[in-house]
Amino acid sequence: MALIAFLGSRPGFLLLAALTIAAYGSLGWYTHERGSAIDLGLLMPFLPLLALPSLVVAVSLVRKAAAVSLSTIFVVGVLLRAVFLGHDPLLSDDVYRYLWDGRVQVAAGQPYGIAPADPRLDHVEELWDDHVRELVNHPEIPTVYPPLLQLLYAGVAHVGGGLVLWRVVLLLFDMGIAVVMVRALRSRGRNPCWVVLYLWHPLPIIETFWSAHAEGVAVFFLLVAVTALQLGRGIVGAVALALGGVAKLLPFGLVPFLVRRFGWTMVLIVGLAALVPMIPYVDVDWSAATEGLDKYAEGWYFNDVLYRFLGYAIGIDPEDRTLTSTQILRKSMQAAWVVVCLWAAWRLRDPFRAALWVTAAFVVLTPTLHPWYLLWLLPFAIVVGSRAGYLITVTVLMSYVAKAGQLDSGVWEEATVVRVLEYVPVLGLLLWDTFTARVSEPPAAVPAEPLSEQPSG
Repeated sequence: MALIAFLGSRPGFLLLAALTIAAYGSLGWYTHERGSAIDLGLLMPFLPLLALPSLVVAVSLVRKAAAVSLSTIFVVGVLLRAVFLGHDPLLSDDVYRYLWDGRVQVAAGQPYGIAPADPRLDHVEELWDDHVRELVNHPEIPTVYPPLLQLLYAGVAHVGGGLVLWRVVLLLFDMGIAVVMVRALRSRGRNPCWVVLYLWHPLPIIETFWSAHAEGVAVFFLLVAVTALQLGRGIVGAVALALGGVAKLLPFGLVPFLVRRFGWTMVLIVGLAALVPMIPYVDVDWSAATEGLDKYAEGWYFNDVLYRFLGYAIGIDPEDRTLTSTQILRKSMQAAWVVVCLWAAWRLRDPFRAALWVTAAFVVLTPTLHPWYLLWLLPFAIVVGSRAGYLITVTVLMSYVAKAGQLDSGVWEEATVVRVLEYVPVLGLLLWDTFTARVSEPPAAVPAEPLSEQPSG
């Protein structure tokens, strides 16, 4: 109690912030100095622990003990990211595909339908001296990234930028997410300082800035859309959903909720807004452009919550992509996600809870669950107050044990015990919170208004 009170004071908060920055700085320095010789397995227990400082600040907020300003929380959040600015990614190499796609657009035109390994792109590498092409993973597969991201990649390449500039772009979107979260928290009557759970969280720091994944761009637009829907601004929500959907496809899962709340005219607005970023790619052969995405959807799997468990339970081999039954299972999981999206649109009135269901369903149903996929869930779990949703964004970092094995032995191998440690505590907390909520829930005296009686805005 005394420790919480001290850490909630201004000197205690500043000390905690300094120690947190030092912890991330040590992580960046250590991994940079050791390079490929790093023992990543030793770091796995450390990564989830990086969430503790933000939780301590949050507990102080709950106890009304924290002398914390929003600006200080934001400044510390920026500094926690800045320590990785000059360091190469360690846990993922996806960013090199982004840089390559941008350079292809500058030197050769369209990035779609042609793999990085194609000899026709040999001249692209000659225009830069950092050999990005050699670092692209799966160079035999064409790009899978949608038009809005491709425009950003091209923009970075056009000004001669590389990894550092791309990180600056991501930092702007990441801070944008935090700013919109503050607005959302206030609109729901919650303390805006809860945004510390995002700004100091190891997941966006590691995945959005250090590994430089592009998810933050689409998450920003999805969060803007959901916040706009909560405030009754249907057109803003529709445009933001469209932009998020042409960065990554997941935001389109909220379109049924948008239609249910504001009417079918919103579909037209979404469609028109989605077409704008696609104009530069109007002459693309989309059957060729989606080749890489098709390969991803048909065969990849990793760290899944339900996919392989369900496959083995019904007697098929979910790891054999050549089986018709496996493809049926994959399509069934996709269909199940669509059903959840429709259910959320029909049954839920709160757009943040609808977004929580849509993103959580994606997490549970996808055959491939990389840690950065949890960036979709994190903002909504914090705004809504889902403890289980927040917990899985921390425990998912343990899945990097597979990466540790790859660096050590060259073999990418998952450990069952890791998935147990990731998901069993989350399931236990979810069941506990559901049980206690039902026990303490008072009986409803007045039926809720049907959604159809809400003003169309």
